[in-house]
Formats: sequence, structure tokens, C-alpha cells
Amino acid sequence: MDIKQAFHDYYLDDGLEYLTRNRLRDCPQVLGRIACILYMDRCNRKQARSLSLRLINRRAATKIRECGTPPIEQPNYQEIGAVYTSVWRWHGTGRYQVRNGNIVDVLEGMVAESGLRPHLDAMDLKTGKGEFVSTSRARMYARPYADMHRNPKDVAYRYGTPSFWGKYFMASVPFHTFFESNLWRKSNWDNYRKTALPIAVQWRDKVKLNPVRCDMYDALDSGSDIPGNYPILIGFKSNAFEEVDTSKAIGRCESRSQLPIPLTNVTHIEVPLQYAEETARILSSTEMDIPIIPLEYGELYCSQLPFSDLVSNNPLPSL
Repeated sequence: MDIKQAFHDYYLDDGLEYLTRNRLRDCPQVLGRIACILYMDRCNRKQARSLSLRLINRRAATKIRECGTPPIEQPNYQEIGAVYTSVWRWHGTGRYQVRNGNIVDVLEGMVAESGLRPHLDAMDLKTGKGEFVSTSRARMYARPYADMHRNPKDVAYRYGTPSFWGKYFMASVPFHTFFESNLWRKSNWDNYRKTALPIAVQWRDKVKLNPVRCDMYDALDSGSDIPGNYPILIGFKSNAFEEVDTSKAIGRCESRSQLPIPLTNVTHIEVPLQYAEETARILSSTEMDIPIIPLEYGELYCSQLPFSDLVSNNPLPSL
């Protein structure tokens, strides 16, 4: 029997093969990504920029494909930098999501509830099934989650595809989870498959009226088919919430809250340039001065930073 098929039959239920399809097919590439992530994590813990890190930054800059056409008007990098240096955590979402078969206006919900409220998440075996607000330490980790909500026909400027950043940050999660949770034991794997993997399917389908079978990275690139949907990136102030103790696999990039996060702890909100005025109008009812930054301007800012800064899990530096 084919080894890949035997692995599939032993570990996967029908409908979940997309989670490992690319890993089985491109195992050497995935192992290479994991090695790169582990090396970059170690280098970013050091103060000095080594020669090898400088070479990686130069090489990565040639690999990050710029998608779409940059805005004609150039952003004020000084103003964006002043905001970015104050961002403690990031959250990627969108204007609309499908919940229980209904389209929900996420932005209007945030305004009505004066913040972000937790939602069901069982991806972490350590915390178990519960409701959390998931945030990230890195902007480029949160951005693919936001871009899941974009209209595929939009050609707005992006610094790197959603799947590029998704593959960098997410490729090592199964690796860490496998060893941390002893998933080589069938009982542990069965528990993970019953609790965490179904949530992954819901995560993929929340932006689709007509879900399509695809792996998690294709889901990041394919966007949303909900009319009028668009990505939203949210920055949070320092100590905006009390962090939940998570597994190392999840905690490497994510930070989670079990309590709602009020809008008063938001540093700014990013949306595509064409939706900036609409978003500002909706937020005006909160009577809070929350800066709105066009997402494309944020992408241009990040394109000026070294790759190592974008993946370091530290606050972004000023230019």
C-alpha cells in the first residue's frame, strides 16, 4: 500500500484531508519552512544582526511577491510608524462572516458591543474547547486572517500573498503540536481529531456562502464570496487584555483573551482604502477617536522593513 495513502487512512476522516494534503505532497518544502522558522526565531532573540540574518532578509525580499498596484498617493510613514510602534497585539477579521447559516456584520457588532467578544475555539489542546479572542504578536500573521474576507476581484496592493505569510507562521504549528501533545499516540490523535480539526473546517467556511473543498493555505488566498466583504486589521494597546496560558505551539505567535476586549484598548483599525470612509462613519457612533489607516498604506510601510522584523513577534519599528 502507498505510504501516503496509509497515513491518510489511519489519521484522517473524510473531509479533513485538505489539512495535510500539501504537507504530504510537499514534505521537503514544509520541513524547509519549519527549519527556517526555527532559525529565524533563534536569530530574532539576539540583539545583533548577524551576516546570515542580513542575507536571509535580502533573499526574502526577492521572494515576497507584491500583489496589485501600490496607491498613487504615498502614505505618511512617520504617522504610521508612530501608531505601529505602540501596537502590542494584532487581530485579523472582516466586515462580514457566516455564523449558523446567517451573514453577520462583524464591524457593526463591534460597535454595538463596544469591543470584540470571544468566539468558540478548540484548536489548542491545552486550553481545550472554549471561547477566546485570538490575537497575534505579528502584523503579518494577522493579515492573512483579515485577507480571507476580501473580495477576490479586488486588486488592492499587498506585500506578499496571504498564503506566503500563512505558510511561514503556520507551518510549524503542527510540528510543535505533534511533539508537545504526544500526537504519535493514537488516543491523543483521536482526541485532537475530534475536538480541534472540526473547528478548522468552521474556520475555513466562516467567510464562504458556498464553501469549497481546499486546504488551509488555499482558503487564505481564495477570499470571501460574501457581497461587500472586506478585510479588517485591528491593533491593540499594551496590556489590552489578560493573556490566557496556551500551549507553546499556539503561543509562539498567538495571544488569547477569554474576556471581551473593549474598543478603548484599540490603537487603530486598518481597512482597504476604498472602505476607509465607510468604516470611519460606522465607528463615529462610538464617539471614540480610533485612527483608520488604509490597509494598502500599512502594506507599503511593511515593505520597507526587513523580513526579520516582520516575523519577529516584536512591535514593528519606526522607519
